[in-house]
Amino acid sequence: MGLLKVIIIFLLVWYVMKLFVRYVAPKLFYHFLKKRGFDMGESRRERPKEGEMNIKVDHPEETRKKMDDFGEYVDFEEIKPEQKKDNEK
Repeated sequence: MGLLKVIIIFLLVWYVMKLFVRYVAPKLFYHFLKKRGFDMGESRRERPKEGEMNIKVDHPEETRKKMDDFGEYVDFEEIKPEQKKDNEK
């Protein structure tokens, strides 16, 4: 009798999970993507009309800010190795 109960519970859980994955999970997934701003249909970007041009220009101030974040400049001096005297080996 105990084995029959386990098998029935297993089959019920299996069937409920199957229904969940088939019907509920896609709706939850779609809702999550929509909430995040991902559009399932056409993209939200407006496509330029025929004959129009869009040119992206990097502003010098923004480029300068990027270069300022490059890191610190460290000034260094080159040290020449000491030469050994003739009597030292």
